[in-house]
Amino acid sequence: MRWSPFGWWNWQARSPGRGRRSKIPGLGFEQLPDRSSPSAVALGELALPVIPVGTGPPAGEVQVLAPGSANSGHPAFEQDRRELVQAQQVQLSLLPAQPDVPGYEFSTYYRPAREVGGDSYDFIPLPTRRLAITVGDVAGKGVPAALLMAKVLADAQFCFQLEEDPAAALNRLNARLYPHASAVGRFVTFTAAVLDAESHAVILVNAGHPPPLLYRPGTGAVQEALPKGTAGLPLGVEKGEVYRAFRIGLQPGDCLILYSDGVTEAMDEDRTLFGLDGVRSALPGEASARAVGDRILVALRQHASGCAQNDDITLVCVSRSDGPEQGQAPAAGEAAD
Repeated sequence: MRWSPFGWWNWQARSPGRGRRSKIPGLGFEQLPDRSSPSAVALGELALPVIPVGTGPPAGEVQVLAPGSANSGHPAFEQDRRELVQAQQVQLSLLPAQPDVPGYEFSTYYRPAREVGGDSYDFIPLPTRRLAITVGDVAGKGVPAALLMAKVLADAQFCFQLEEDPAAALNRLNARLYPHASAVGRFVTFTAAVLDAESHAVILVNAGHPPPLLYRPGTGAVQEALPKGTAGLPLGVEKGEVYRAFRIGLQPGDCLILYSDGVTEAMDEDRTLFGLDGVRSALPGEASARAVGDRILVALRQHASGCAQNDDITLVCVSRSDGPEQGQAPAAGEAAD
């Protein structure tokens, strides 16, 4: 994560009044009632391959430290290289397998800027046949960020499985992370989408992370899936932060896109950011998760061709398949119980 016009402060503004409804025309989300309280408790050339979920990196294709460095061949240098390779393999092994949810397709991509990174994503099975889809980004890169992200992943699984309300889960997660993140001067942006595949409702919570995008190919609309100014502070910044939840309904063909700022902040040779405009320009076309993810990555690679990757990149796409209704999606603005 880097400080930039796309940094976390763009999403930390508050809207007055907990529990009020807010709507965006054509999107139809609303703020859920507040039922929680603070818990006490060169990219263009791709030096690394696109790594499929649930597998380690292909043998021989992981470049950790340049063998041509001045210290190459020194025993301590070689030991560091081996340990970084092992650390990368451990981090990749923590990435989840893609879930099997009837009527839905998933696509994922992860690539650290260094050997290991502070980005990650997860799929967390929940009671009542729901699924939490999370993306997080620890401030900084490399080994320190990766170590903190390992704790974020473990604590997020605990909190979202314990708390039925996603906002309460995020409150609890922040309370658990605050002592550790604040002690080392770091924070974590984090977003979660809790999918109910039977009602086709998605409940969204956000802690200072770039808001997910919703692509509706039927109308061509591409909109942020959260109202502006409603994201809370990043995790680890303020112990008593209270987060809010919003709900949207997914129609057949819709695609929800979660990403880290490494996507929008990728630069070309003129230091121009890929930005949300770059993401939006790649969306028209087939709306399956795999097709959308592929188009974004192709556009990103073309934009940053010949430039070094400066930040970790994570991209998760979730699409609802066309076909018979499996239940009634929530109407625009309809409150969840």
